[in-house]
Amino acid sequence: MIDDIILYRKATSRVKRKKKFYKHTLIMSIFSILLLTLTFIIAPGANSWVFIPVGIFGLSVFIHYLIVFKFSKIQDKLQNWEEDKLEIEYMKLKELKQKNKLLRDEEILRLNQLEKEYRDEDFV
Repeated sequence: MIDDIILYRKATSRVKRKKKFYKHTLIMSIFSILLLTLTFIIAPGANSWVFIPVGIFGLSVFIHYLIVFKFSKIQDKLQNWEEDKLEIEYMKLKELKQKNKLLRDEEILRLNQLEKEYRDEDFV
């Protein structure tokens, strides 16, 4: 059951990354088309500069594509590494908490022993 939860979280993470990529692609496509259209309408002769931002937008979408679809194995390994480290830290903290609880129990026992320095027959 825990494996199913982990797989579900990984699938959710992948879907979110793909969704961000598609959103990025859509926004950059709309912006590039709008920029090209306005440039050719407003200044038809001076339109060579517009290819620089459109090219940069295209390059950013391409890099995002590589990260989401081609390098997803690297991201999964990094995520697995992070989960492993979290589990190790969790176990350390749990162990420390258990030790502290044992120490507190020992201190309480010692205090109980120290408090009673009298005999019951001393009282009338």
